Amino acid sequence: MNVMLPKNLKIPKSITKKSISIALAGVIVVSIATVALSKDANASEADIKYDEHQVTTGGITKSIAASGTLNPADSYTVTTLVSGTILSDTFENGDIVVQDDLLYTLDSSDVAANIEKAEISLAASQRNYTTKQENLDHLNIRAGASGMVYDLTVDIGDTINANQIIGNVQSVDSLEITLQFLSDEAETFSVGNTATLMLDATFEELTGTITHIAALDKVTDGNRIVKEVTFELTNTGGITETHTASASLGAYTSTNNSNFTYKYDSDLVAQVSGEVSAIYVSEGDAVSDGEVVVALHNSTIENDVITASESVRNAELSLETQMNSLDNYMISSPISGTVVQKNYKSGDVIAEKGETTCIIYDLSHLETTLNIDELDILSVVEGVEVLITSDSVEGKNYTGIVTAVSHVGQTLGGVTSYPVTVEIAEYDGLLTGMNISATIITAQSDSALKIPVIALNRDGTVLITEDSPSGVNQVEKENTPDGYVYVKVETGISDGQYIEILSGLSAEDIVVTPIIQNTSGGDTIPSGMLPSGGLTAPSGGAAGGGGGRGPGGATPSGR
Repeated sequence: MNVMLPKNLKIPKSITKKSISIALAGVIVVSIATVALSKDANASEADIKYDEHQVTTGGITKSIAASGTLNPADSYTVTTLVSGTILSDTFENGDIVVQDDLLYTLDSSDVAANIEKAEISLAASQRNYTTKQENLDHLNIRAGASGMVYDLTVDIGDTINANQIIGNVQSVDSLEITLQFLSDEAETFSVGNTATLMLDATFEELTGTITHIAALDKVTDGNRIVKEVTFELTNTGGITETHTASASLGAYTSTNNSNFTYKYDSDLVAQVSGEVSAIYVSEGDAVSDGEVVVALHNSTIENDVITASESVRNAELSLETQMNSLDNYMISSPISGTVVQKNYKSGDVIAEKGETTCIIYDLSHLETTLNIDELDILSVVEGVEVLITSDSVEGKNYTGIVTAVSHVGQTLGGVTSYPVTVEIAEYDGLLTGMNISATIITAQSDSALKIPVIALNRDGTVLITEDSPSGVNQVEKENTPDGYVYVKVETGISDGQYIEILSGLSAEDIVVTPIIQNTSGGDTIPSGMLPSGGLTAPSGGAAGGGGGRGPGGATPSGR
């Protein structure tokens, strides 16, 4: 029987000649068998003969065939974010580059000027912010020295003007007094010398320490030439600024008496205007140097600080933008790999941003994506080996490894397939873009007990010779051919031609398949053309298989 294919029939590359032959054989067998058996269910017009097959032991491999195109492990198209003249380049086409290697340097003189302007603007904003922050701090009126608070003249809610005095802080525990000594006597004094101070009212003697000696002489009303000497002492009693005293140092005595003064006598002065929002001390309270005495509120000053802070941040962002822009004029390699295309060289002008300057491939290994049918995808796992061949490299096989199995299928024409990524580490002779054929090994047995697929019936039985050792386990079936018996078997993997027998047969068994001879002049069905699972013989022989999957759940290769 000759089968004619339409001239315009296109056969996909993934379908091999072998798979076409198997498919056509199945069509021929089913057609002939249907005609022959439909003429006479009792085979009155057909003589049934049998082929015998020795059960064999050997390797059997279940695989999936697919095809794909080779791609680099990674690729990157290097584009520009700015335009400008290329000042230098550091590589040539075909060079191997390392990630972050400098590739191009572009003229960035305009950006440098913008950066300087941004720096000036930021400095001005920071100075303005500092001033506004100082004004905000001035809303807190602080003590200028440690001491007692006197003459506090404000209440909460009062409006205070800048430079207004609201009170006074006096350090009554520390006193100073300045006295005159004859100039030549004072020349013998030093800062730190101690002297005896005598109170005029009580003649009480106190000890003071020289803290300052005037550099210039002074002429008194009596035409005496004197120097002023300042003493400091601790107020151990009730000495006030109304008390006076004289001093003696060794044999020398001051030429005058003078009033004591408090060492620290500082007014509390508002440096900015505002409304009194808090008073933290009362008159007569002791305060420390720098302690807040009164707090003011001024919304204008407070808002000015916020505005100044925002101006500083805007200036910082502007400078950062310019600095980042400067980085765009230094083009570096985003990945390690081989330059496969170079479009610009030193001296060229890049007219617009977004231009492709070069393309880099990571060729540490090659990858291909295989689309695997939904019926096969569950048998593909990461790590399994893949046999790779290419028509471009005759006579050479390559080994790949499945590195990723996608869980997202793609449906086309009612058929769903799943992308599987395969990595090829050793690929000498292969180039990116080449088409390849792939065979994924999904299951393998090196010493399988196997029989031809056509010997397995749909009900999981096999017809064997009556004297085969496994015949003792025969299964009773009607119309069993003379000299033969049926046995039940458990199957394993199949390569489409042979199927593994896990139990039910031994290597000494002989399995048989029917040959139907049409006695009315029809065609003969050779045993090798029988479909997977065999046919149901008129005498009650092997049952015919007809599903998409092979016996025992195996998927014939070439599907």
